Amino acid sequence: MNNELPQLENELLHIEQELNLTESKQLKEVITRENIDAIFKVTTTNEIGIVNNFHNIKGSEYFDLLKYLIRYGYIDETYPDYMTYFYENSLSRGDKTFLRSITDRKAKEYTYQLKNPKLVTARIREVDFEQKEVLNFDLFEHLLQTPENEELLNRFIKQLKEERNFQFIGAYFNTQREIASFIMSLNHQWPEFFGSILNGQFLSNKQIRMYSVYTLYFSNEDDIHGVNAEKYLSHYISTSNDYLSLNEPNVEKLIHGFIKLDVAFININQANAELLEGVYSNWLYEINFENLSLMLYTFYSINEESDIYHRNYTLINNKPESPLANYIEENIYDYVNIILAGCRGTISDDEKDVLLLLNNEKITYDQKKTYIDHLKTSIQLINDVDDKDLWSSLLSCNLVAYAEENIIKYFHFGLELESLLITFINGNDVQLNFSEMKNDYGEEVAGEFFDAILVCNELSNQKYREILTTLELSCDPFDREGISVDKFQIITDESIIQMNLETHYFIREHYQEQALYFIERNINNYISIMTTETIVLSEIIDILSINIEDAIKIKLLEITNGPISIVGKRYSDTINAYVLQNNLDANEIPHLFLSYKQWATEVKQIVFELARDHIDLIINTPFKICSELLRKMLESEEIEGVYKLDLFLSSIPNLDVEMCRVYLEMLNLAEYNKVFEPRTRPKYEINTTNEKILSAFKKRGWINDYENDGDRAGYYKLIRNRPILRTSLDLL
Repeated sequence: MNNELPQLENELLHIEQELNLTESKQLKEVITRENIDAIFKVTTTNEIGIVNNFHNIKGSEYFDLLKYLIRYGYIDETYPDYMTYFYENSLSRGDKTFLRSITDRKAKEYTYQLKNPKLVTARIREVDFEQKEVLNFDLFEHLLQTPENEELLNRFIKQLKEERNFQFIGAYFNTQREIASFIMSLNHQWPEFFGSILNGQFLSNKQIRMYSVYTLYFSNEDDIHGVNAEKYLSHYISTSNDYLSLNEPNVEKLIHGFIKLDVAFININQANAELLEGVYSNWLYEINFENLSLMLYTFYSINEESDIYHRNYTLINNKPESPLANYIEENIYDYVNIILAGCRGTISDDEKDVLLLLNNEKITYDQKKTYIDHLKTSIQLINDVDDKDLWSSLLSCNLVAYAEENIIKYFHFGLELESLLITFINGNDVQLNFSEMKNDYGEEVAGEFFDAILVCNELSNQKYREILTTLELSCDPFDREGISVDKFQIITDESIIQMNLETHYFIREHYQEQALYFIERNINNYISIMTTETIVLSEIIDILSINIEDAIKIKLLEITNGPISIVGKRYSDTINAYVLQNNLDANEIPHLFLSYKQWATEVKQIVFELARDHIDLIINTPFKICSELLRKMLESEEIEGVYKLDLFLSSIPNLDVEMCRVYLEMLNLAEYNKVFEPRTRPKYEINTTNEKILSAFKKRGWINDYENDGDRAGYYKLIRNRPILRTSLDLL
């Protein structure tokens, strides 16, 4: 219902205006084929109730002629006044009637025609101009046309103002009579009038529009400002999206008025070309996306909608001296907010324009950061952006060209490898080269960068290697902790850390797992600095396992005489032989004897010599030795017979019958093979040797016992316990 009320009020206003227009028409304009009979049947009733049917006239034979003359305008409502034309300063009947209506306080319609408004004016008292009965279009027009009647005009308008007679004003406005004076006088006398008709909708929308236009055309600046005291006029103009769609407007007057009122059109749908040009040139529009689009379409001939959304600032700056470019520069803060809201998440301005905006001090940091968040354009040199606090945003959005200079500039700003910079460096496969850094930025900056890179485990190995090798710097002495295994190997491979005693001590303490790798890659330098005082046996043992020449290993072995294990290692035969001869680990002797068979010929010989020299140990310590070594020792001429016998006897616990028989043959003790022949009854002379052998056989379980033979003095006889079975021999 509330939405219908303004529409109904407009319809009522229109009907009232139509009535006023009808009242001002001549009879011939009112009479039609359809209503002629009704009009001529009219009757009147006076104040005492007497009805006049005009029968004397209607009954005349000339009544049809009279109707004809009236219908075609030969006789009209002014007919009774024709006689007054012959008398100077005489009023017509109609004018007299109007004057009488004033005195009788019976107002005529506004459109009542006056023949001589000047004479009528002279006959009206000043005080009567404040009465509603004087409200007449002809009289009002005359007052507007005659400056000498200014006081009367003021009284006339005062009445309209006090009575808020919008009906009269609206009806008169439609007549378009003496419109300039009407507007000037009304605005001067009643500056609040425009606000009243705007809020109350007492005039039609079209009337309100034209009234505002005429106000700018005809009123002086003081009166215009009076009308706009509450900003009604400027707000009305600014919010009317079709205000500029006027036919043949007075462009100069309107633009001048707009400027004085600080008009800023919010939305422009339709516009006269000249007016739009004036609005554009004088910045008389609000900066919003719709208006920006309109100006770019109209004055830049931009037809690509996507460019307006995504490259707005670049489009504007293509004409840097244009009114639009200057307007935006003066209101850059508001403009940035507009494009950020309207860019649809993507900004693709050209780099030069991006830099202009990011370096504009009128724009806030937060605006610039949000702009960067939407930006897709890469900056070639990060230092072209003055505000270094924005660099991190540019880097995180990957909006900086992948170049050594940008990496250095960003690093030098903070003097540390932030995670953003590390991610940036890792994020591209383009090869980096910092060979000119010392020349371009000085050794101090280059050194700081080198130090930061050296301990940065988050860098990819590829970038880590590229940067450090092209910086062409080294770390001497090396004293950095916490470098990862793969990074340590890179700086070792690329000789970025040098082998010297101080560096080696540091690595030995802090990079124990990587020390051997470092030694291997710097083995010659390592040998040159190692002495018996600086060498560490465990380090030498580790070096023996790496893939370097035996000659180098032997050089290191020559520095130390400590025991070194070769068991379970994969040293070369040369190294094994050297160690056995010079760095023997005595604890490994039993294992060496047992594993004799697996060694190379050269090593076997050394092991044999060890066994020969340690035969007492073998005899007196019951541990197994390789059968191949045992046989070699029993066959060797370098070992005396008595030792061979004891060696044989000490080995019996580990022999089977078959192998025992072999060794008995070798030792010229074949007669003892009869022990293993069940049908024989061997007897052995009682002596120390035979007692050792028989005692050993008894312990081994090959015989039950032996005793002095009662039948043959001086001999032992055997006591068998069970048949002896031959078994196969597992050779060790």
